[in-house]
Amino acid sequence: SALSEVSVRNADDTQILLDSIAPVQCFSPSDVSILQKCKHDASISQEVFEEVSSRQQAEDMVSLLPNRYFVNVTSHIEWYLSRDIDISVVLVMRDTSISKKEWISCGISSTLVDASFEKSMGLMKEAFVAYGMHGSRVPKVGTEHVLIVSYEGLMEMKDSYLYEVYNELGIDSTFLPSFIDGNAKYIIDPPPEKH
Repeated sequence: SALSEVSVRNADDTQILLDSIAPVQCFSPSDVSILQKCKHDASISQEVFEEVSSRQQAEDMVSLLPNRYFVNVTSHIEWYLSRDIDISVVLVMRDTSISKKEWISCGISSTLVDASFEKSMGLMKEAFVAYGMHGSRVPKVGTEHVLIVSYEGLMEMKDSYLYEVYNELGIDSTFLPSFIDGNAKYIIDPPPEKH
């Protein structure tokens, strides 16, 4: 499922903000009754649901979601925990300057990139403070729901780092992927010094 802070635009171009949990079955429902159940699970107001579904002939839940949104990690965790479902969230941290270069190279303005980083970092910090190691909502050590993984650490230490992540998540596996450093193309080596 996808949990997000969603911004929906009405026909008059006003925005409606809502939190949304969209189970995977909602993304291509076969009939209106499934869509109606999805509306309830997604916490979408009746007004927004009727306006959007009438425009889209109630065919596609994706029409209720924007192309780009942020996952509210804390409420995502809480949604699962409230249903007695254990959840582990892995937050992958990457060098900010490299991430920003990547986004800008895709044509995203630096203003939007900065705002996006501020929003996403705020959501990640909130989740880690609540559900990470020594989190305020973690009853005892070993019951954390948020694990932070360093992309650069993974690229440097490879299998030993990955096996530690497996161990933290309770995954019994020896699978090793190919490690390809996505940062390399964004790092420019300085020219050699002239003597």
